[in-house]
Formats: sequence, structure tokens, C-alpha cells
Amino acid sequence: MKKWTTAALILFASTVTAAENDANSMLLMMSDAEVAKELGRNLSANGKSCRATDTFYMGDDSDNAAYWSVACSNGKEYIVQIDTRAKVKIMSCSTAAALSISCWKKLD
Repeated sequence: MKKWTTAALILFASTVTAAENDANSMLLMMSDAEVAKELGRNLSANGKSCRATDTFYMGDDSDNAAYWSVACSNGKEYIVQIDTRAKVKIMSCSTAAALSISCWKKLD
């Protein structure tokens, strides 16, 4: 019985993978205009007035959170983080620059 339990745990552990980021997968399938519209909508829903004019996919981190740069028609720029539960976090590019993070560069 003990051997079976250990084997089952090993099998289970080997099938567990990092959570997928479905929200980001959908963005990656959209046209540039659709991505801009969706990210602009997310920014506006979070209190940041933005009609997105440009976007840039920066990449994702080890937790599969995705990072996008967004330029708005009012001159403001943001980094939008989208985690695997589709929760959004926003940082202005001016704040990111103070932390030595470039908004328009691929993540390392």
C-alpha cells in the first residue's frame, strides 16, 4: 500500500504545471487594434483615463503573469500586469523608470 501511495504522489506531482494565463492567450490572438482597445478598457476600468494608441507585449514572468506596455492618447504610459486569474495591476512608466524598469523593452 505504501509503494502505491508514493507512486501516485510522484505521478500527480509530475502532472502539475504552472497555471495557464488564458486572458493573455486571448490578447495574443487579437489584432493590434483589438489589444489596444482591450488594454485601454482595462486601464479606464481601473481609474486611468486611456485611449490606447500603442501596445507592446513585454513577456511573462515565472508565475505566467503577462506584462504589456500601453501608450495613451493623453501622453501617459503604463505597464499592465495580467495574472493567471485575469487580475490586473497597473504601474505608470514614470514609476517603472524610477525602479529601473523600461516600459518598452522585453523582460529579461
